[in-house]
This record gives sequence, structure tokens and C-alpha cells, in this order.
Amino acid sequence: MGSKQKLVDKIIPFILERHPDTTDLYDLFGGGGSISLYAVRKYPDIQVHYNELSWAIGGLMQHLKDGGKIPFDFVTRAEFEREYKGNDWYAGLLQSAWTFGNNQKSYLYGMPIQDFKQSLTELVMTGTLKDNDIEWLEETADDIIQKEYKKRTSTKIFLNPKRYNTPYQRRIVLARQIPLLGALQHMSRLERLVQIEKMPGIQRLNITAGTGYSDIEIKGDRPLLYCDPPYEGTAEYREGSFDHKAFYDWVMSREYPVYVSSYKVSDPRMKRVKAINTRSLLAAAYSEAPTYNYENIYWNGVE
Repeated sequence: MGSKQKLVDKIIPFILERHPDTTDLYDLFGGGGSISLYAVRKYPDIQVHYNELSWAIGGLMQHLKDGGKIPFDFVTRAEFEREYKGNDWYAGLLQSAWTFGNNQKSYLYGMPIQDFKQSLTELVMTGTLKDNDIEWLEETADDIIQKEYKKRTSTKIFLNPKRYNTPYQRRIVLARQIPLLGALQHMSRLERLVQIEKMPGIQRLNITAGTGYSDIEIKGDRPLLYCDPPYEGTAEYREGSFDHKAFYDWVMSREYPVYVSSYKVSDPRMKRVKAINTRSLLAAAYSEAPTYNYENIYWNGVE
């Protein structure tokens, strides 16, 4: 939730240009790592510190830094329910790649879509199906689209495995052939994790997990903190409720610059220094008209 992947190049250069002598950048609500990974790649002279309260998510980031592999095996709802509440990196993988809206708790695919997505994944990964039952995929796609979208379709799947010889190529082709149902969200997320594993600079990233924002020891001559906490008035994360008042009090008591991303901050002591117009991806899934929000950047006023 609150992914900064598409906004990071508007956030980090902005705040670092305001503080050009920054020695250490702390990403205290690290999540999927968009902020930290961008900074460690683009600013090699700055020490970048990634922190995540969740042991599982932080463990996944450490797994990637250590060169651990990302499994592409299809995860069923039953396996997800057994494993996702753990504190190891695999639980972090399930929470990151296999949950609806990245909410870290709800399985990505409903029924009967799960069976369709599982067979489609097999076709993407191998270029064929065990029973070569392309017709079943086509008919099932039409049935689900009729039920879910009230549209009549006549799905036809054409896939030349010799021409499209990688899972990525096959995933893109099939998504175009079945535009309402062919996207494999879990695969695009897993592919991104593989890219993180190969990302230049990841070995320089300092990682902590299982620690709250107020318990992190801040080091460096000129530290700068960036915070992307659960937003006021929106869905909370797995860990439960978040005390925004206590957080704002903590931010305002710091003796170094702190920047906070949010749609809104109710504390008048915080200064809004930038507004970024963004499209709401979750809202777009339920509405044909685009929905936009303003991602606001607030500052505690410390130079």
C-alpha cells in the first residue's frame, strides 16, 4: 500500500536538494523499498538506511540483499493461509506479491479466478499446459468475464513458444489476448523483486527490521529522515492501528529535518512543501473515469 515506485523520482531529489549536505538518509517506513533503493542507487555518497517494522518484509529485503532467490511457483490460497502470518522472508514474499492491493493479509485471487490464474501461470512459465487444455482456458475466461464484467467475449489464445521463449514475453502476450482477465499480478511483482536482487548499490543498503520508527538510532553528521506512515483516514497495515498524534509529536521534537508523505496531515505544525498529483490505481479498478489524489510532502521545519 502507498507504493512510492512511481513517485520516488519526484520525492527524493526534491528533499535532498533542500539539504545538499545530507550524510545519511533514513527511510523509516521502508515497505517495498522504493525510496531506499532509489536513493542507494542514485546517491552513492549518502548512507541509506532502510527500516521496516514488519520482520517478514524487512527479512525479504535482507534476503534480496543476500542474493536469495525468488520462487515463481504458483501459491494457492491454502498455502498462502498457512504461511503468510510468519516472520520469515517467505512470509514477506507472500505479503508483498500475493495479497490484494498489497494489504499484506488478503489472498490476491478470488474463486474461481484462482484456478484460471494458476493454469495461465503454468502456460506462461512453461509455454504449454500439462493437458494442453487451451480450450478450457478460453472457455473459463469467457465464463468469468460474463459473470464478473457482464460482457460477452470469445477468447482465443495464440501462443508461439518458439517466438515468445521467456515467461516475461509470454505473460505480456497473454495479457493482451485476454485484456480483462489475463494479467498475472503476482508475476509482475515477483519480476520486480528479481530486479531488486540485481540492483546496483543494494549491497550498501543498511537494513533493520522489527523496530519502530522512534527506536531507530539516528547516526551521521547531517541525517535526514523520510517517513511514509499509514495515511490518516485510510486502510491500516497488518500491524493494526497507528497513533498519528504520537507520530507527529515525535516528528516535531526531532532536531534534524524530517519529511512525511501523506494525503493530509492534521497537525498544523507540519509545513506542506510539495504536492504531487497522482492517479489512484485502486480506484481505477472500479471506475472507468480516472481518479486523482494529491500526494503531499510535509516538513518539520528543521534546516
